[in-house]
Order: sequence, then C-alpha cells, then structure tokens
Amino acid sequence: MRKRLSKLIVFLLAIRPTFNVFYSTVLFYIGNYPVSLLSVWSTVYLILVAIRLLMPPPISSGSLKWSKAFIIWILIVGAPRYYFPEALIVDIGYALIVLLSIEVSAKIFADFSVDQISRKITYGALLLILVHSTAKFWYHGPTSYAEAAGAGRPALHNYIGAFGSKQLASISFFVLLPFLLISCLRKGGKISFVLFVSSVFFLIWTLYRTYIFCFLLGTTAFLMSTRKFFYALLTVVIIGMSFVILPKESLETFFVQKIQSEYESFLSGDISALGAGRVGIYLYGLNFFARQMNPIQKLFGLGSGHNFSFHETVIGGRAFAHGQWIALMVDYGIIGLLIFILFLWALYSDIQKAPYPEAYMRAVMFGLFIAIIGLCSVGHFLQKGGTGALLAFPLGYPIYLRWTKKWGYLKG
Repeated sequence: MRKRLSKLIVFLLAIRPTFNVFYSTVLFYIGNYPVSLLSVWSTVYLILVAIRLLMPPPISSGSLKWSKAFIIWILIVGAPRYYFPEALIVDIGYALIVLLSIEVSAKIFADFSVDQISRKITYGALLLILVHSTAKFWYHGPTSYAEAAGAGRPALHNYIGAFGSKQLASISFFVLLPFLLISCLRKGGKISFVLFVSSVFFLIWTLYRTYIFCFLLGTTAFLMSTRKFFYALLTVVIIGMSFVILPKESLETFFVQKIQSEYESFLSGDISALGAGRVGIYLYGLNFFARQMNPIQKLFGLGSGHNFSFHETVIGGRAFAHGQWIALMVDYGIIGLLIFILFLWALYSDIQKAPYPEAYMRAVMFGLFIAIIGLCSVGHFLQKGGTGALLAFPLGYPIYLRWTKKWGYLKG
C-alpha cells in the first residue's frame, strides 16, 4: 500500500509538466469559479501526499521542523487576514504543495531509489517534449505575439511549441532538468542526455529571463562544485547552440530589444523598469514596509496575498510580487521571513552534510539549491504550486540520507 501510494505520487509529478500544456482547460464550474485540469491535479496530489505523510518511516530533520513551523505560521497569521479570497489558494495552497513535497519526498526515497524516481520523471520529460515539439501538427492557435494580440489569445512563442504562456513553458522544462541531469550522470544514457539537451533548448527558446537566469545560476554552482572542465565545456556548447538555432527575429524582438529598452530607462534615471519591473516592485515594497506598516505589522505582516498589491501599483494587474523575500516580509512579517530563512539554512546544512553514494550528487543538490535562492530573489519559489513540487521534490533526498545515516533505516 505504501509503495503503491509513493509510486502514484511520483507518477503525478511525472505528468504534471505535460498537463501544464492544458492549463486553460476548464472542466466544470463551482459557482463562478472555474475548475481547471490543473486544479484537479493539485487537489488529488495534496490528498495523496497527506495520506503518505501519515505512513512510515517517521523521518525528521531540522529543515522539516522549520518547514512545519513556517506552515503553521502562515496558516495562523496569514490565512485569516487574506488580501483577496483566491490568495488562500495561490499563496497558501501553493506553498503547502511545495513544502509538503519536500517532506513527502524524504519518505518516498525510503521506498524507491534515485534511479527509479529519475527514470519515471524522464518518461514524463519525453512525453512533454513529444507534445511540445509536434505542436505544429495539431495546434491551430496564433503563432506570434502580434497575431495573438489580434486574436486575443495566448501566442506560440518562437514559432514552436504547445504553450501559450512562455512563463509556463519555461518553468515546465526548468523543473525537469535536475532529474534529467541525475539520469545522465548516474546512467550515462544517450536518451537521458538527448532529453536534457532538448529541455535546455526549449527552456532558452522561451526567452523567459527569470528561469534562464536561475538555470545559469544553478549551473554555475554545479560546475563550481564539480570542477570538471569537460562539464563546463559541454555546458557552454549546449547553451551556445541553443542561441545559434534560436530564430533571430525572436531573439531580437523578445530579448535584445527588451534589454535595450530597460537599459535606456536606466540611463534616463528610471531604474524601476529594470527586470520587467522587479526593481520597481522591490523599491516600492521596501518603502511600503518602512513607512506604511506599524511595528506590529512589521513583525506579523499584513496577511496572505497583500504583496499582490505591489504588482497592481507598479506594473498593473493582480499578480504575485516578483520577489519572494519582500513578499514574505510584507505578508508574514519579519518573523515569517526569518522562519523561512532558517528553513533554507537547515536545508542547506542537509545538502552539505548528507552522505551521498556519489560525490556529484552533492553538486547537483547544491546547484538546485542555489537556483532556488535565485528564484526567490527574482521571482517566487513557494507559489509555484504543482510545477514547483517537481523543483522541491529532490530536496528530500539529502534529508532522507542524513536520517538513514543516523537511524540505519533500510528500504522495504
């Protein structure tokens, strides 16, 4: 029963990136609220994770204790004072999915090896790449930004792929990379390598700077840990090839011109536009925290989802503030931010001190951790929901290894 449940959870994670293609598919309505395919996935996933957490082994660690403390804090301090009702889902609900994925993964690694889990995710990556790369045969929507604007529908980016949202396309391939890298390093299989290179290509071809930045940051940390020239050379070749193959009009329109526009704004003295408005959100958020929040609010925050008002003010439209740190500080106060930082520090300790069977696994985990730190700085990690669960899942491996070393637990 326990292993079957663990296998089902891994299966759900494997198919999640492909499900993201159908993010706009509405199955039915509850009142005026549309229930999408991804909403059903998240609900089923959370239920299965909750059941699995009640089963052995009783894994414990400092990072998991801080994770539980943070969950309790946001439920008690944040939930009752939400900014808008949907914040209970997109803020707290998504954070639960991400944090509980780390805890449940530590238990699932007691049932299945890294090889077995990575293999399942590799099958999911193959499915996503097949669906994404063959879109021209079955997708009949707009094929450019201009065409999409006229049709009022999402665009296919860079003239290839099944995603209407480049953000969703970018993260769907980004979260697969740690598993594919592990498969390449542990097995050395040609298929895993082809899938890894393809995922890097598709990630870069979205031209979504947030995940490209986090990928480069994590890759740099991985290469610094391994200190192998061959890996560094191969990385440069793969990234270089992805930009060479990229359609020049896409690179010019959606990347070069965007950077030039922000640079011109910077020269004129307006730094708020940098990073697609991220600098402006940080400046506004820090000023709001310093001048408009009283001492009690600074300690306990304003409640879940209040950071969405920053995006409304600076950029327009209700969306999560592009900065995990400032969002946590405003929503859950200095105490909430401190608890989250202590969780990350304990997690880093697990990564560094875990008795890995292979030395390169420490480099992979360190690279993933640094990528997540980067994501917290230029975007958000906790609010990635079901897709973020894939990013969080490998972090349970060092927790499991440290617990195994301490208690001598064997799979079975």
